Amino acid sequence: MSPAQRRRLSVERSTVLVVVLALAVAIGLFAVPKSGLKRDRAGVKTGRSSVPAISDRGALEREIWVRAGALGATRPREFSDVVGELADFGAPIAPVALAVLLGEVQPPTNDRNRPALSVSTREIEDVLLATLDRLPPECVLPPIEDALHAGRLRGHELIALRALGDLRHPRALQLWIDVAASADPVTAGNDRFQAAAARSFNRLFDGLVGSRACVPTDALDGVALTLVARALAQRDDGPALGPAIALLGKSRALDGGLLRALASIARHTQLALDADGAAKVRGFARGPDTIARADAMIALGGFADSEAAPILLEGLDDPEELVRVSARGGLQRLSGSLDIGDDQAAWADWYATESEWANTRHGLLLNVLDSEDPSVVKTALEELALHPFVRHASALTVATFVEDAREPVALLACETAGRLRSLVAAPALLRVLETGDDARRDAAWFALRDITGRSLPRTAQTWREVLALD
Repeated sequence: MSPAQRRRLSVERSTVLVVVLALAVAIGLFAVPKSGLKRDRAGVKTGRSSVPAISDRGALEREIWVRAGALGATRPREFSDVVGELADFGAPIAPVALAVLLGEVQPPTNDRNRPALSVSTREIEDVLLATLDRLPPECVLPPIEDALHAGRLRGHELIALRALGDLRHPRALQLWIDVAASADPVTAGNDRFQAAAARSFNRLFDGLVGSRACVPTDALDGVALTLVARALAQRDDGPALGPAIALLGKSRALDGGLLRALASIARHTQLALDADGAAKVRGFARGPDTIARADAMIALGGFADSEAAPILLEGLDDPEELVRVSARGGLQRLSGSLDIGDDQAAWADWYATESEWANTRHGLLLNVLDSEDPSVVKTALEELALHPFVRHASALTVATFVEDAREPVALLACETAGRLRSLVAAPALLRVLETGDDARRDAAWFALRDITGRSLPRTAQTWREVLALD
């Protein structure tokens, strides 16, 4: 082969090699994953950056420090991005994050091969708690439970309580109580500790539908009783009524806060007390403590406990002004809105009139509601609406007619239920909201709005969730 041929062959080979290399580079570029892809909890895709699937504990520790450390003074990363990336590691990150929160894993130092950590301890804590909140409860509950049983939470109970408060899981409520029970009484007596614990409990409580039945009040004592009662004392909603009543009388030191909560619940709801609950509150209304008497009287009037009327009348003559004012407020709520001031004789006349009506007319009117004559039913419903003194008993019967086959009767029954303002009619009204025709649904919605003072969407499920009705 001549020199010219060899040179030509060499050029051709070089050209082919360049083309092959160019194709390889192009294929490689297109094969690289783009940063905008999403990754699942196991670490397959992420919306921020590529997050590998890692289960090695040491590697996960390094990821925590590197990513959280990026929140330093210059703030090159957003808090939410760091939290999201850590959460994308999925279940394996939960025990490691908890270990860091409990101080079992120390932050890096300024060694040559380790990054300096300029982020504060509080920021690290916030990042990891927010990360745990992003994970499914099934990932977070086991490491907390293991740490509790191993005694590793000692001195760090508040960390676990805060983490549990965001889980919205029935098992988390019992575990919250178990952790609270393990806290040192001296530490748990600190106001800041109690405030933080109350916030976490109430977040958890709010996230559980039907949570009234989930709080094991019979077994509560010691620190757990204190922390749960303090949390309930901050509430003014219906779901707190059952637990607050159940805990009332367990601790003299906590009764005042629970009575205040009951008074607040009575102001903001149209609920009724059951027989045992009413008896408990009546006992405090005649007790020696001035503030407890006042709160109990507000609660009794707000819950429309007609049998408590004599106690409220006695309260008008109480030596303490606070109790007198509360007794008058309770009577105003019990009467519907009647305001005759502090005139004890006038209130006594009202009570005598209402009692006679309840003993003579009330039962007759309830029986008349079965009449085949719609005009008779209409007259009876209108009279019942004028006597809120026994509103819960009236509303319970009226509620059976909101689904009556006769539409005029059903519509008037809805209106009467709204005027009586008792939540005992709510379940029947919700059924109408689900299954009735347009006119009936409208009437049921207006009744619920009048009873609760809320203007929620016209969907039964929304009302059930807000009112915590099972």
